[in-house]
Amino acid sequence: MRNDTNGNGDNPIVGLPPSQNKPIDGPVPSHANQNLLMILWRHSWIIIFVVLAALIAGFVMLAKTARLYKSTSKIYVEQSGPKIMGDLEQGFMTGSSNYLYTQAELMKASPILSEAVKKLESRRLRAFGNAHNKVNFLRHALQVSVGKKDDIISVAILTPYPEESADIINTVVDEYHTYHSKRKKGSAVEVLNILRSEKDKRGKELTERLHAMMDYKVKHEELAFQTDTTNVLMDRISTISVALTQAQLTTLNMLSDFETAKAQFEDPNKLADYFYTQQQQAMNQSLLGYTPGSSLKTQLVDLKLLRGNRLLQLTEDHPAVIAIDNEISLIEAEIIKMTEAAMMAKAMASEEGFESTIQEDQLQAMKKAYLAEREQTYLSALKQEEKLTQLFEDQRSDAVTLNEHLSQYAILQQEWQQSRSICDILDTRIKELNVTEDAGVLNISILEVAEPAVNPSEPQRARFMAKAMMLGLAMGVGLAFLRHMQDHRIRSAEEVTELLGVPLLGTVEAMPKTQSLSEKGQEVHKESTSPIAEAFRTIRTAVFFSIPKEQARVIQVTSAEAGDGKSTLASNLSIAMAQSGQRILLIDADLRHPTQHKVFETHRDHGLSSVLAGMKTLEESLHPTEIEGLDVLVAGPDVPNPADMLSSPAFQDLLSQGTDSYDRIIMDSPPIVPVADGSILATVCDASIIVVRAEKSSKKALQQARKIMTSVGAHIMGTLVNDVKHGKGGYYGYGYGYGYGYGDYYSKHPGNDEKKNGKKATESSRVTTLSQLLVFWKA
Repeated sequence: MRNDTNGNGDNPIVGLPPSQNKPIDGPVPSHANQNLLMILWRHSWIIIFVVLAALIAGFVMLAKTARLYKSTSKIYVEQSGPKIMGDLEQGFMTGSSNYLYTQAELMKASPILSEAVKKLESRRLRAFGNAHNKVNFLRHALQVSVGKKDDIISVAILTPYPEESADIINTVVDEYHTYHSKRKKGSAVEVLNILRSEKDKRGKELTERLHAMMDYKVKHEELAFQTDTTNVLMDRISTISVALTQAQLTTLNMLSDFETAKAQFEDPNKLADYFYTQQQQAMNQSLLGYTPGSSLKTQLVDLKLLRGNRLLQLTEDHPAVIAIDNEISLIEAEIIKMTEAAMMAKAMASEEGFESTIQEDQLQAMKKAYLAEREQTYLSALKQEEKLTQLFEDQRSDAVTLNEHLSQYAILQQEWQQSRSICDILDTRIKELNVTEDAGVLNISILEVAEPAVNPSEPQRARFMAKAMMLGLAMGVGLAFLRHMQDHRIRSAEEVTELLGVPLLGTVEAMPKTQSLSEKGQEVHKESTSPIAEAFRTIRTAVFFSIPKEQARVIQVTSAEAGDGKSTLASNLSIAMAQSGQRILLIDADLRHPTQHKVFETHRDHGLSSVLAGMKTLEESLHPTEIEGLDVLVAGPDVPNPADMLSSPAFQDLLSQGTDSYDRIIMDSPPIVPVADGSILATVCDASIIVVRAEKSSKKALQQARKIMTSVGAHIMGTLVNDVKHGKGGYYGYGYGYGYGYGDYYSKHPGNDEKKNGKKATESSRVTTLSQLLVFWKA
C-alpha cells in the first residue's frame, strides 16, 4: 500500500532528487531543442516524394518547353571621335560614366529598330510570329549589356530559329552603325559651314581692331615707352617716392638733432658736459685707431659708384640721379661736422684739462657755432624734401594722364587678342573637321559577328533540373516541418521526459505482429533470450534502484490513453521481477477492459471484482502461473460500477493482505484520461509508472494525464516508452545492443531458463545493467 511517510517526504514524484520531483504547474514547455536533422529524417519520405514529383514535373516541362537559340554580336564603341563642337563635346563623351549604357539603350531606340524591322520584314522571318507591333517585340527580345570588366557591348537575342537569330542581330548592329554615320556626317557638314562663315566674320573684326590699336598708339607718343609689364613713367614715380621718403626721414632727424642741441645748451653745465663727452669720445677713438666718419665715407663711396652706374642710362637731371646727389651732399656735410668735432676734441684733450683750457666765452662761441651748423643742416634737408615733393606731384599728375591712355590702349589690345584667339580656334576646328566619307563616323568596331547557334541556349537542362530539384527540396522540407508541427504524437524520449517531468525508465522495442497476446505478455518468460526480454530486465533493475523496496510495494502501471501497451508491460515487468527472486502479485485492476486473463490464458470467473464484492477471498481468487513467485489476480466478472469498487475500503483491505504476502504488487491500471479509475488507483499506490506508446501517444493526452496525476498527488516513478520501431531505440534514449549478450548466454545453455538458473541469471542481470543505470540517472 501507499506509504506517505517514505524517505521522499511529501514529494509526489519519486525517483527524482528533491529539487526536481515537485509537481510541475502551468503549461508544459515545448521541446525547443528538437533535433532538426531527426525531424527531417523522420519525414524523409515526404521530402523524397516532393523532390521526385518536382523532378518529374521539371522533366515534363523541359520536354514541352521550346528550344531557344541565342546569337550574340559584340561591338566596341570608342569614346573619342572627331571634334565637332570642341572640347565641351569631347569632355562629355569621354568623361560620362554612362556613355556606354547610353549607347546600349540607343541600340534599342525606335529609329534604329524601325529601320531594322523594315529590312527584316521583306525576309518573312518566323521569329516575329504574329506580333502586331514588331518594333516593340524586337525591343523586348533584344538583350543589350555592357561588360563589367571591359567596354564591350554585347547584343543578343533568343528565338526558336538559329539562322533568324543571327540575321536579326546583324541587321540591328548594321542599323546602329548606319544611324551614327548619318548623324555624325550631317552634323559635320553643318558645323563646317558655320565655322567658315564665322571665320570670315572674325577675320574682318580682327583686322579692324588691330588698326584701331595701332592708330591710338601713334596718336599718344608716351605709349611708346610702355611695355608688357611696366613703363618709364611708373619707374620714375617709384624712384622719386623712395627718394622723398628718405629725404623726409633725414629732415626729421636733422630737426630732432637741432632741437635737442638747442635745449641742451641752455644749461652751461650740460654744455660743458657735452664737450667733455666729445673729448672723451675723441680720445677713445684715437686710442682704437678709429677715423671719424669712416662708415659714412664707405656709404659715400657706394653712392658715387651707384651714381656713375645710373649716369650710363640716365641724365643728370633725372630724379633718381638727383636723389643720389642729395644723399651724397648730406653725407659729406655729416663727415665735415664729425671731423671738426673730432679735431676740437683732440685739441682740447692736448691741454692739461678741459675745464682749465676752455673759458666761458669760448663755450658760448662753440655753442653758437654748433647750433648754427645744426640749423644749416636741417634747413638744407628741408629744402631737399620740398624739391622732391614738388617733383613727385608733377610726375603723379603725368601718370594720371598716362594711365587713362594706357587703360584705353589695354582695352583695344584685349579686344584684338580676343579676336585673334577666336580666329585661331576656328582655324583649328576647320582643319580637324575634314569632310570625307569617314570624317563624321563614330569609331564603332564590330568585334564579333553574330553566327547561328548550333546547340540551344534555353532551356539549360542541368540548370533547369537543378532548379526543379532545389524547389522540390525546399517544398519538401517545408511540408516536413509543417507535418511535424501538426503531428502531436510522441517522437522522442526528450519529449516524454519534458512533458511528464519524470525520468525515463527504459524503452521496449516493437514486438512482432504475428505474436499472440499471450506471447507478447509473457515475452520475458517465453523468449528469455530476446532483446525485448532483456529490455524488461533493464526496466526491472531501474525500478529496483530508483527507490527503496519499502517505499514502492504497490506499483501502478498505467497510461494516458487506451492501447498504449500498459497491460503487456505490466505482465512482463511482473515476470521479470519474479525471476529476480521476489514474490509478485499482478492485479488486473482494469475492470472495464481486462486483459491479464488472456495473457496468462486463464478464466475470469472469479477475480478482483469477486473479492471486492465479498463473493470470494483473495486466496480463492488467485491464479498461479508457470513463473515461480508470480501470482495473478484477474479482473473477474464485469461490474457496473468499477470506480466505486476501486475506491471502496475493501480494495484497500485487499492491498493490505497482498503486501503482507508478497514483496511487490504490480497493478494493471485503466488509462488516466478516459476514466477516473486510474487516478483513483494512483491515490492508493506507492508509485506509478506511465506507459507511452512511441509515435502513437499524443502530447495533449500526456499533458492531461500529468495534470490529473499531479492533482491527486500521485507519486510518479518514471515513464516507459513502448512499441519503439527497430533502429529507433537510441532516439528514445536506450538501445538494445546489450541484450544480445544474454542471448549468447542462453544459446550456449539450451533449456536453462531463469527457473533453473534464477540465481545466476539474476546476478548476471544486475551486474550487466549497472552501467545502464548510470545512463538512466544522468537522463
